[in-house]
Amino acid sequence: MTPSSGREWVTTEDTEPPQGQGSAIDVARPDAESRLRQTEAELRFRIGLEALVTAMSTRLFGVRLDELGAVVEAALGELCTYFDVDRAYALKVDQDFVFDLNVEWWGPDVPQQATPVSELPIEAQRFWFRTLLSGQVVHLPDVDDAGDAAPGALEALQHDGVKSILFLPLPVRGTTVGFIGLEARRSKCSWSDESIALMRTVGELFVSAVERSRAEQALAITAGELEQRNEELERSNRELEQFASIVSHDLKSPLQVIRGFVELLGREIDKVMPPETQTEAHTYVDAAVRGTDRMDRLIDDLLVYSRTGQRSANFVSVDLDEVMDEVLADSATLVNECEASITVEPLPAVAGDRTQLRQLLQNLINNAVKFRRMDVAAVVRVTGADDGDRWTIRVEDNGIGVEPRHREDIFGMFCRAHTGDRHGSGIGLAVCARVVTNHNGHIWVEDGPDGGSAFCFTLAKCPEVEIG
Repeated sequence: MTPSSGREWVTTEDTEPPQGQGSAIDVARPDAESRLRQTEAELRFRIGLEALVTAMSTRLFGVRLDELGAVVEAALGELCTYFDVDRAYALKVDQDFVFDLNVEWWGPDVPQQATPVSELPIEAQRFWFRTLLSGQVVHLPDVDDAGDAAPGALEALQHDGVKSILFLPLPVRGTTVGFIGLEARRSKCSWSDESIALMRTVGELFVSAVERSRAEQALAITAGELEQRNEELERSNRELEQFASIVSHDLKSPLQVIRGFVELLGREIDKVMPPETQTEAHTYVDAAVRGTDRMDRLIDDLLVYSRTGQRSANFVSVDLDEVMDEVLADSATLVNECEASITVEPLPAVAGDRTQLRQLLQNLINNAVKFRRMDVAAVVRVTGADDGDRWTIRVEDNGIGVEPRHREDIFGMFCRAHTGDRHGSGIGLAVCARVVTNHNGHIWVEDGPDGGSAFCFTLAKCPEVEIG
């Protein structure tokens, strides 16, 4: 055999050992067996410790923040039992480098005497900060024989009855946030490099569990607050829509009365007024009628805006080709009056709310026709382009265009790039922006190919749906 000493001995059953060498063989065999038993014991200890760390990892994974203290305390107790030591604790350190006892475990029948770090002499506190905050491990197998490595700190440990100590920093992204300590008080204890490495893993498990639990708790709180705000927003939107409907009715009723009396007055002008004042009076009446018409349209537009205030609970597949057919049918009168030409290329199916998408396209088509140049016929082109996981829809015209300085403002309420009766109330594009936002898309305006405008917006795709 080959003993650990490196010597080689060859023996057989029929051969007697050389004179004077029998004692060497007899001595070498027990030494080798002793070393083998020690190696086996160390291997079993290491395997058992690895199994314990694995079990801790399983228990710490997914633990709630309110359960974390008890789980960590139990884990510290298991470590103490495994290493046959008497006390374990987890300390955290705040931004001012003040230690705070977080969780600790004491062995049975062990006097619970421990000097807080904050009560140590200044030189002892400096030792702990200088050593531990630099990420070093403090391993003192024999506190009584540690020399002058930690003046003041050793005296405190000895006073508390500590014979051996292992102190490990807990780092998070390069910053020490706490420590784990193990103390032997009944008898001395030494930790191997492998055990210390595994203890570092335990510390990492503790830190990960704390960070994960805090993150999950914060996420749960945020989710709860978000749900509450969504409920409040939905309630507010319902109240706003109801309010808008009531106000719309209450405003339009007297408005119709005003318009009716103004028109009656206009019909009586020629009968009751002298000829020289009739023309001026008709001008006033016409202006009043136009004013009531604008107010009527404004009330309708506000009502539409309020009804597009929230996203539908469930989106469905919407065929934009079908929606455009309906829009063009509704806009036929306006298109014919303006002698406009509208070309629609094949459009895709998208995920969305059909009613809101119809309102979106209706507003854009009407704007493209109304905001035309008076010297040329309106030409409108609608296209759809595949942009990966989304579709981009373009409504191009050869109209009066939008100056760059107005291209963000025009999507706000009552914002208009142009003035005049034919240029609307300033709500139509706000409705468009709200619809696109409800569909998690983006809307913008850029120069059109023929000097007009190109209004573009994105919408989410429907699975397995192709354009055309």
